[in-house]
Amino acid sequence: MHRHCEDMRAGRIVRPEATGTVTAAGGLSVAHRLRGALGALLAANALCLVLCSGGCAASAGRSPYASEASPVVPLTPSQKRTAIATSFPAEVPVPAGDFTRAEAQGDDAWDYVVEVDTAYDELVAWYRDAYVGREWELLSAEPFERGAEAGVVMRFRKANAESSVTVYRNGDVGPVRAGVTVGIGTPVLQTQ
Repeated sequence: MHRHCEDMRAGRIVRPEATGTVTAAGGLSVAHRLRGALGALLAANALCLVLCSGGCAASAGRSPYASEASPVVPLTPSQKRTAIATSFPAEVPVPAGDFTRAEAQGDDAWDYVVEVDTAYDELVAWYRDAYVGREWELLSAEPFERGAEAGVVMRFRKANAESSVTVYRNGDVGPVRAGVTVGIGTPVLQTQ
């Protein structure tokens, strides 16, 4: 990972190093020079934030919220609106894949089923890391087995939003299927 990305993710502001002394001979006052330096600092930090949100992850070939070895790629907000619904919240992580179902129930609840070409453990880790990385609280992760189906149900909460993520085992054959329900201000987890 790039040093500037580590600094930004840790909440440290990247500051330019001092390169010399400010003199009045340059024609600008100290205040003007400081304002110019502050503007350059803010621009550099803004650029770093943009690069760190995707650039460093892209250079490493993975999502900034995925596990170290995960090949799972997240959708951008506009891709989420196209694949699921125009009202789908941008802060909810969604992996790229083949959507076999995507519905909005009004303006405050959504569900989708996606098949992702990856291993079961990788998709479980991606969802866990992606949600937690966006400050969702992991309430539970419960394995299940119902007849021929098995997998894990993870439940997350963030403020007044709730999400239930079910990842199904595929026996290491074909893509892994995940069913997700998201609700804002609605008791999604109580109805599952």
